[in-house]
Amino acid sequence: MKMLAALAVLAVAVPSADAVAAPAARKAPVKADWTKRVMVTPDGGFLVGNPAAKAKLVEYGSLSCPYCQRFHQEAIAGLRARIATGDVNFEFHPFAVHSADPILHALLRCAGPARFNKFSDDFYDGQATLAAAYEKWAEANPTADPSATAADRIAYADAWGFTAFAATHGLTRTQLTKCLSNASAIQQQRDRESQANKDLGVSSTPTFLLNGQKLVIYAWPDIDQAITTALSS
Repeated sequence: MKMLAALAVLAVAVPSADAVAAPAARKAPVKADWTKRVMVTPDGGFLVGNPAAKAKLVEYGSLSCPYCQRFHQEAIAGLRARIATGDVNFEFHPFAVHSADPILHALLRCAGPARFNKFSDDFYDGQATLAAAYEKWAEANPTADPSATAADRIAYADAWGFTAFAATHGLTRTQLTKCLSNASAIQQQRDRESQANKDLGVSSTPTFLLNGQKLVIYAWPDIDQAITTALSS
């Protein structure tokens, strides 16, 4: 009887082979979306993509520059496809070429890396309209400095629609005022631009570097080919 009782306990305690749960399937690792990985570099650039990418494309550009806008429109789809692979990254350095740029680039800086892609995409997409009020003012005031004081920067940003644009990208009025009142950050950006001019010969936009070498090409198909060469070397 004791033997039969023991066997009965075993029959209850030991599950059948069908009842044994199969080990959980191992989940495939989530692939990084490098196009959404944006960080601010120590020298004030916006780095999009894999920091360890083999090909590193740098642009010194201005959001108000029509040539930069043209490059952006021609290149962005192909460039982001490159960035998505993890083999290429893109670093944008704001570089002032128009008197509105210190104001506009301050707002870009304050929008931060998480908003960089959409902020720059949207401004370039709407540049003809967004820069129209500034361009009309600049024609009538060719030697005036709209960035002379914090009050000037705020007033002109309001008048030209820049603060309204930045507000649609998540900046509150308090943040906008603080951003445009930050004279030390604006001066730091000017110093960075002076250093880029001195060290790299940057004097116009867009200016491109690939793996540290200044390029003398400006069209996306040519730059795309240069990236292909860099990746194969």
